[in-house]
Amino acid sequence: MTQEPAPNQKRPNAGFVPDELAVDLEHLNRVTGMLDTLGVAWAGEGQSEELGLALLSLSGLDKSVASLPAKDLEAAEEFLHRVKEQQRSGS
Repeated sequence: MTQEPAPNQKRPNAGFVPDELAVDLEHLNRVTGMLDTLGVAWAGEGQSEELGLALLSLSGLDKSVASLPAKDLEAAEEFLHRVKEQQRSGS
Protein backbone atom coordinates (compact mmCIF):
# COMPACT_ATOMS: atom_id res chain seq x y z
CA MET A 1 0.00 0.00 0.00
CA THR A 2 1.43 3.36 -1.00
CA GLN A 3 0.71 6.50 0.92
CA GLU A 4 -0.46 9.51 -1.08
CA PRO A 5 1.29 12.81 -0.28
CA ALA A 6 -0.63 15.49 1.57
CA PRO A 7 -2.42 17.98 -0.73
CA ASN A 8 0.23 20.67 -0.19
CA GLN A 9 3.15 18.23 -0.58
CA LYS A 10 4.92 17.51 -3.87
CA ARG A 11 5.20 13.91 -4.99
CA PRO A 12 8.89 12.94 -5.10
CA ASN A 13 10.37 12.49 -8.55
CA ALA A 14 11.34 8.85 -8.91
CA GLY A 15 12.90 6.96 -11.76
CA PHE A 16 15.68 7.42 -14.27
CA VAL A 17 16.36 10.94 -15.52
CA PRO A 18 19.17 10.86 -18.12
CA ASP A 19 20.43 14.39 -17.49
CA GLU A 20 20.52 14.21 -13.69
CA LEU A 21 23.15 12.60 -11.50
CA ALA A 22 22.94 11.73 -7.80
CA VAL A 23 26.40 11.92 -6.22
CA ASP A 24 27.67 10.88 -2.80
CA LEU A 25 28.65 14.11 -0.98
CA GLU A 26 32.01 12.56 -0.15
CA HIS A 27 32.81 12.40 -3.88
CA LEU A 28 31.06 15.59 -5.05
CA ASN A 29 34.20 17.68 -5.64
CA ARG A 30 35.90 14.84 -7.49
CA VAL A 31 32.87 14.21 -9.74
CA THR A 32 32.28 17.89 -10.53
CA GLY A 33 35.99 18.32 -11.24
CA MET A 34 35.88 15.44 -13.71
CA LEU A 35 32.74 16.87 -15.34
CA ASP A 36 34.58 20.18 -15.74
CA THR A 37 37.58 18.37 -17.25
CA LEU A 38 35.30 16.62 -19.73
CA GLY A 39 33.54 19.88 -20.60
CA VAL A 40 30.16 18.71 -19.29
CA ALA A 41 28.05 21.63 -18.05
CA TRP A 42 26.47 20.96 -14.67
CA ALA A 43 24.48 22.75 -11.99
CA GLY A 44 23.85 21.77 -8.39
CA GLU A 45 20.16 21.17 -7.82
CA GLY A 46 20.37 20.55 -4.09
CA GLN A 47 21.91 18.42 -1.36
CA SER A 48 20.64 16.17 1.38
CA GLU A 49 22.97 15.86 4.35
CA GLU A 50 20.57 13.25 5.73
CA LEU A 51 20.99 11.04 2.65
CA GLY A 52 24.57 12.10 1.97
CA LEU A 53 23.69 12.91 -1.64
CA ALA A 54 23.81 15.85 -4.03
CA LEU A 55 21.73 16.17 -7.19
CA LEU A 56 23.43 17.54 -10.30
CA SER A 57 21.70 18.63 -13.48
CA LEU A 58 23.78 17.96 -16.61
CA SER A 59 22.61 20.43 -19.24
CA GLY A 60 23.70 19.85 -22.82
CA LEU A 61 24.92 16.35 -22.04
CA ASP A 62 24.34 15.14 -25.60
CA LYS A 63 26.59 17.90 -26.99
CA SER A 64 29.24 17.29 -24.33
CA VAL A 65 29.41 13.56 -25.05
CA ALA A 66 29.50 14.17 -28.80
CA SER A 67 32.61 16.34 -28.35
CA LEU A 68 34.60 13.68 -26.47
CA PRO A 69 37.49 12.22 -28.46
CA ALA A 70 36.82 8.70 -29.75
CA LYS A 71 39.79 7.33 -27.77
CA ASP A 72 38.19 8.51 -24.51
CA LEU A 73 34.88 6.86 -25.41
CA GLU A 74 36.71 3.63 -26.29
CA ALA A 75 38.57 3.72 -22.96
CA ALA A 76 35.27 4.23 -21.11
CA GLU A 77 33.68 1.30 -22.96
CA GLU A 78 36.66 -0.94 -22.15
CA PHE A 79 36.45 0.05 -18.48
CA LEU A 80 32.72 -0.70 -18.32
CA HIS A 81 33.32 -4.05 -20.01
CA ARG A 82 35.98 -4.96 -17.39
CA VAL A 83 33.63 -3.94 -14.55
CA LYS A 84 30.82 -6.10 -15.96
CA GLU A 85 33.19 -9.06 -16.32
CA GLN A 86 34.35 -8.65 -12.72
CA GLN A 87 30.74 -8.51 -11.52
CA ARG A 88 29.89 -11.71 -13.42
CA SER A 89 32.91 -13.56 -12.06
CA GLY A 90 32.20 -12.36 -8.51
CA SER A 91 35.57 -10.64 -8.09
